[in-house]
Amino acid sequence: MANQAKVISVINYKGGVGKTTISLQLGLGLNQIKGSKVLLVDLDPQCSLSVSTVEEHFWIDWIEKRGSIRSVVQTFYEDQPARIDPDWIIEQALNRTWENMPGEVQGLDLLPSHLDLPDYEMKLVAKKPKWARTMEEFNKERYLLLQKALEPLKSHYDYIIFDCPPNIYLISRNAIVASDYYLVPTIPDFISCYGIPFI
Repeated sequence: MANQAKVISVINYKGGVGKTTISLQLGLGLNQIKGSKVLLVDLDPQCSLSVSTVEEHFWIDWIEKRGSIRSVVQTFYEDQPARIDPDWIIEQALNRTWENMPGEVQGLDLLPSHLDLPDYEMKLVAKKPKWARTMEEFNKERYLLLQKALEPLKSHYDYIIFDCPPNIYLISRNAIVASDYYLVPTIPDFISCYGIPFI
């Protein structure tokens, strides 16, 4: 059996604590130091990881013509099989648009986010899709969405890193279920630390 990727969530209930920076630098470090193949998954509708990895115009064009994490949620809601189309993933993401990159970065891919992700997340919370026989069945399946969608990709990567939004709504809970490890960056102040027990 092929090695299966280790899945890491970078998560905190609080924003502005360095989740996106850590996600990108951790992925880059694992890639450059260990030679690991890494998939970065931007789960935050603010899309900071996406536009930190590729230039904004490239990202906009990609999510309009190809796909994003929103496509994963939309496909699951409409058709049920949780899946990630390889065409939605930006391969060798750092090499795509940055002209001043010092050398090639091979094996660092990105599944970008989309500003409309919360709309589809709300659909999953508010309404049972047509394919679900019961609400109980759907309640279970919607928390396994990312885990099941990632399964076919795990043999292609060494690490999959989720940059989570600053909340514990459905997408963040999916990341928690799908992950092997969790990084909870924080700043040593009351507000930043207050959210840790909620994860």
